[in-house]
Amino acid sequence: MSTLILDGKKIANDVLQSVQAEGDELAKKTGRAISLVVISVGEREDSKKYINSKLKKAQLLGFSARNVCLNENTTQIELENTIQALSIDNEVDGIILQLPIALDSNRAIEKIDPKKDIDGLHPKNQVALISRKDGLFPCTPLGIIHLIKEARSILVNSSDLSALNVVVVGRSELVGRPVAQMLINENCTVTVCHSKTNNLNLHTKSADILVSATGFAGLVSEVKEGAILIDVGLNYDSKVVRGDIDFNAVLPICAAITPVPGGVGPMTVAMLMKNLVKAKSLQLAYAHNPLK
Repeated sequence: MSTLILDGKKIANDVLQSVQAEGDELAKKTGRAISLVVISVGEREDSKKYINSKLKKAQLLGFSARNVCLNENTTQIELENTIQALSIDNEVDGIILQLPIALDSNRAIEKIDPKKDIDGLHPKNQVALISRKDGLFPCTPLGIIHLIKEARSILVNSSDLSALNVVVVGRSELVGRPVAQMLINENCTVTVCHSKTNNLNLHTKSADILVSATGFAGLVSEVKEGAILIDVGLNYDSKVVRGDIDFNAVLPICAAITPVPGGVGPMTVAMLMKNLVKAKSLQLAYAHNPLK
């Protein structure tokens, strides 16, 4: 059997179709389109690209989306006041604070209503993830879990991940740590490796599922036969985009792998839109039952 190449674009489009249908239903129920606001500070060219991508995707799905761009001289208090105003605005359903910023991002994120925090970075959402409660969780890890379950469904006709050995290479707050927690919540046995890990190959060769998110091109070259490999790396090497995993080295060995680019990237945007719709649902549920 040939190795399954997980087409992130196609899988993301399937997710977005479902998101659009759910969004349309919520719009009919509430009488208005779901609304997204992206807050930015200053005029960073790289940030502009990401902001425009998010706004365009939301608008294509029929959502209302706009950028609140604060000037580069904005103070911490002004930023936090802007976030608080949007958080209590009933016409706003999802809020993103575009990072990086020169101000204290952690303090600013804490001012976002957790039910509107579609990046999943608010401390209350982080606690919900650890506590196995409902909430809004980081988008790239959500996309990774979706890809793993898609692969399992195709390979063994089951999305159950219980008892599988998983190795996560990377311990960042945005990807490594939350995806490890999500996989623990799926009843996997999870090992987290990082820059201080000795004999990395010993760990990667034992993994039924391997997720690499380090930013080091070709770091992983030895894997277990039949493993599912999720490559989050995006490294520019002589203008060629490469992942963390040595694609050609592992292709004959693994059962499934994500390409770079075209694997995890499209899933991140899809899950952001899914979080936006979920945020609206959470707010409606809360409005009916504030004690929930």
